[in-house]
Amino acid sequence: MRMHPRWLLLCACLACCGTLRAESLGKSIGEAEALLAQLQKQIAGKPESLRVKLPARNQHHSLKELGLHPLCQPPVLVRAAPPVRAMSQCMGMQFSGGGMTQVQAAIFWDHSGSAWQSGRVLRMQVNDLRRMRTEPLEDVALDSEQAMVQGMAQATAQELQQLDRVWRSLVDTPLEEWPGWQAGMPEAWPEDLLALHRDGRLRLSGSRLRGLHAWQAWWTPLAKPAAVEALVGVPSRLEGVVPALQLAELQLGGRPFAMVLLPANRQPTQAHALWSDRQWQLLMVRLDARS
Repeated sequence: MRMHPRWLLLCACLACCGTLRAESLGKSIGEAEALLAQLQKQIAGKPESLRVKLPARNQHHSLKELGLHPLCQPPVLVRAAPPVRAMSQCMGMQFSGGGMTQVQAAIFWDHSGSAWQSGRVLRMQVNDLRRMRTEPLEDVALDSEQAMVQGMAQATAQELQQLDRVWRSLVDTPLEEWPGWQAGMPEAWPEDLLALHRDGRLRLSGSRLRGLHAWQAWWTPLAKPAAVEALVGVPSRLEGVVPALQLAELQLGGRPFAMVLLPANRQPTQAHALWSDRQWQLLMVRLDARS
């Protein structure tokens, strides 16, 4: 069977993905985690030095002024590539004439230059303890963020801990052990196929599955690297849906996501690279929708 040029390129990328790529990914995550440790120390020791913008407000307030710093969970990595981005889930109490309210805020921080200086609350949950009423407040910028950020803004503490574990596991992902892939990969990705797992399980969005049997016949006997959990369809700007390699699956905001590798020359329509080198880009994509 004649291979389509785009699959030849994907196979070539897999074959040449060596120790250099593994070191590059692990090094980038390690450097980003060191910056997150600095942010955590700054939140705990110098909250007055961090400026935060609240939803629907133009002015910035210090984290200390907002009273959110005492109960901030450790920052979680959002993007390992510069500028490094992180998220903190913080909680505080506010007192007013109307009573006491509990505030939970999803604060996204961008590392600029050599310091963490400002953050933006993309989502707040205000719990009026007197009236027993909870009201979410979202920043207008949240609508334009990629699906990963929207999921993180609504994530539970347990889901964020799971994401942190995924990042840490990627440091030691043995990319250098990936062999070249066999010829014969089908050309067209089935329209409603979201993911094809290594154990044969399917994640579908509908019944338009033309070509699925060809993909199953190619995928099932293939000797797959241990790090690859599944193939995931990712929409690209120029080539329709292209397969990416799933390294991990998790939940954010109650929705399923996958951490995937895509060849660096592909242009995904919505998901932005969390890390990249000359061969690969690391993405977080929704598994219940095309993203």
